[in-house]
Amino acid sequence: MFFLAVLVVIENSTVLLTKYTRTDSAALFNIVDMMLLSELCKVLLSLVLEYFHSEGQLLKVLKKHFNFYSADTLKVAVPAFLYFIQNSLFYVALTNLSSPVFQVLYQMKLLTTAFVSILILSRTYTLSQWISLFTLTFGAMITIKTNDDDLNSKGMDHANSKYIIGILAVIVACLCSAFAGVIFEKFLKKKPTEEEIALPEQLVCYSLPSLWMRNIQLGTFSFIFAVTQRLFVSLTSEKEHTDQHPFLFGFTISVWILVLLRASCGILTAVIIKRMDNVVKSIASSVSVIVGCIMSMFIFGTQLQNSFWLGAIIVVTSSFLFSIPRSSFGTYSKIPRIFRSLLISVFILSILIIPLSLVQYSTKRNIDLEDIPQNYGDSLHFVVFVANGGPGGDCGGCNVLWELYNNLQSRNFSASTAHISTKQIIRSLQPPNRTIVGIYPEISKGSISGVDIHVRWILAPVGVNCPVTNTKTWNETDLIFNYATSTGKNVPLTNILQVVNTPAKGDDTDISDELFYSKNRTGIAWMMRKGNRFHKNIIPIHNQTGFISTNVDGKIKVRDLQKFEYFVTYDPYTYWTWFAAMQGTISIVYPTANMTKTEWALGTFLGSYLQELNQTDIPGVAYGWEESEIEYARRTMHELRPFLLNLRKWGSDVTLPRFTRDCYRYSQGKESSFEGALVRKDVYPN
Repeated sequence: MFFLAVLVVIENSTVLLTKYTRTDSAALFNIVDMMLLSELCKVLLSLVLEYFHSEGQLLKVLKKHFNFYSADTLKVAVPAFLYFIQNSLFYVALTNLSSPVFQVLYQMKLLTTAFVSILILSRTYTLSQWISLFTLTFGAMITIKTNDDDLNSKGMDHANSKYIIGILAVIVACLCSAFAGVIFEKFLKKKPTEEEIALPEQLVCYSLPSLWMRNIQLGTFSFIFAVTQRLFVSLTSEKEHTDQHPFLFGFTISVWILVLLRASCGILTAVIIKRMDNVVKSIASSVSVIVGCIMSMFIFGTQLQNSFWLGAIIVVTSSFLFSIPRSSFGTYSKIPRIFRSLLISVFILSILIIPLSLVQYSTKRNIDLEDIPQNYGDSLHFVVFVANGGPGGDCGGCNVLWELYNNLQSRNFSASTAHISTKQIIRSLQPPNRTIVGIYPEISKGSISGVDIHVRWILAPVGVNCPVTNTKTWNETDLIFNYATSTGKNVPLTNILQVVNTPAKGDDTDISDELFYSKNRTGIAWMMRKGNRFHKNIIPIHNQTGFISTNVDGKIKVRDLQKFEYFVTYDPYTYWTWFAAMQGTISIVYPTANMTKTEWALGTFLGSYLQELNQTDIPGVAYGWEESEIEYARRTMHELRPFLLNLRKWGSDVTLPRFTRDCYRYSQGKESSFEGALVRKDVYPN
């Protein structure tokens, strides 16, 4: 039972933690980086185990069995390549499918393994086993149909396409798993020749590659494949100047745990193939499906229909019946002491993952969408109160208000604009039978009549562009949303409502590589803008020796920055900082006294997204004129536009839907179910 529990917990921990780390599209780690490090860890663990197995003669054993000119070594590259493809598809599938659907569909690997075993190992199966195989496939089809109906009811073409990609990834992964597993099993269970059997006992470990040596060979080839792919992706991205994340981008503590866990799982799989009965592996896999489905309901809020459970039960039962040996359950092989220690360590680590994932996920993503109907937007009408007649100009707050209106319309919400000086919303001119949601910038006073739900959108800290006394003119029950975590005190990420209108395809930041990397640049452009608000004593840094400096305050267009080599701003929060970097100009922010670079970065409107990614550095911008900062800005400025495009997508796809859902909940009197909305009396008490 101990090994059964170990397999169940480890397998579920891996799947659930993988799903958790692949859920947020804003901070997805590079799959190749993950596999590269997992294989490296697996090789290192196998080297340690082989050292103990060979009684300290590791170098001698490596010299004999680890030779790239040997056919015995090179043939391990075949299953290594198949495992490499399988692992890649493993992450693709979990990115596009829910955890329970993936776990059930992945049970089809029994069917594929059976056919491959017939082809390669000439195995035979009983009638009951064939019946189990086909009922397993039938159960998987029920599962697919269940989720497919659910998607069709939502009418989401994008979701359907993601689901198809996920299913195809599972099917190909099952085939790769079958061929790789059977081929590797054939290598592991290779019988020694008569000459090798006749060798003295102390030389037996040198005659045939041990289990750990096979893992070293397998992991080394897998590592080579991962490195090759990583280099190819890096070179391609550099050549095409596309979005290229640095090595280990998005690697949080959870991802590092996943690296160690997958490395341990790789070794455990080899041990099962070599030493354990198929019953244990099948029971563990079957129980994992049930446990995984239940845990996914709690951790990810996955809703499972009765037909899903029917399909899951059929798959689990078929998997178990197929794996029952013809005669008896057999006996279990003894496990070496060193591996027992490893198993216990991995088991303890895995035991911690499920509750940690549950706590971490519930605090970051405590979302219950059961109370939200699919057409909830039909009951709402949004009115955005603006201070100017249209987007454009140098008013950042004005532009984001218009961008919010455009985003609402693009998502098929009923929306309109009204001037901030409006006294009343005439209901007869608004769509009938809808709750009117008014969205005010923080500079507004009082409330406009005719509005049902008043939302105060804090675009800048209260007290910067408006007096603190403004908040006393708001209703106690008005909703509060912040544009960034820096616009208020202790603002949770779930309270962020952030839309960005730049960069966009075809705008002034969308320039050719020829212009971006142009060497035909001279001089320094500098801008004071609101710098005097943030600095008491400014010591100019734009008058560098050997450079002509030009004041461009209020008299420059975005693309005019292309002719300058450097851009210096004394306003630490102006959007011109990002405009300059996206034109290929080295952008420099004048440091604020007693404020570190990290504090400044998190204080910008990008700070919320940086926290979502668990990052602290903004690419493409120097904080001061130090040589190291200039070099950092020069080296990373090509990353800024893709970074801002991802931020824009995050704002539109994550923060805006969350905001509209909370507005609906408020209209239904379900304040206790808020995902992130705050109430004025709690944030700005009198």
